[in-house]
Amino acid sequence: MTRRKRMLLIGTVLLAIAILAITKAGVHIATTQASTTPGLQGTNPLLSATWVERDVSGHVVSTHAAGRYTYLRVVTEEEELWAVIAEPLPDDLEEVTRLRLYASLERYTSKRLGRTFENLHFATLIDPEKTR
Repeated sequence: MTRRKRMLLIGTVLLAIAILAITKAGVHIATTQASTTPGLQGTNPLLSATWVERDVSGHVVSTHAAGRYTYLRVVTEEEELWAVIAEPLPDDLEEVTRLRLYASLERYTSKRLGRTFENLHFATLIDPEKTR
């Protein structure tokens, strides 16, 4: 992925999250850093995330819907991870799912789900039709 495309993707994601925050839609998330640092309460969780660029393939073993977001527990050959996508899970999800991870956050708390994820990856689904 070129730098320009990566920056466009990041800008688009941040804009979408800002719009959701302004309209009070989506998941309201509190991170450990946001809850302990004065002035950061209610901020965008991606602002304190670690940016990554990695594609993974694995089996989705559980899902949790939370408004416009879907949390996925994915088992790959190397690891088991939690990822969140900003879309509902497609009905035709294949047994092996490909995800593009773009950010990670430690101690991520979803108030809507009422749970904390030790390490959560922000991701998008990779459409297998577009990669052929």
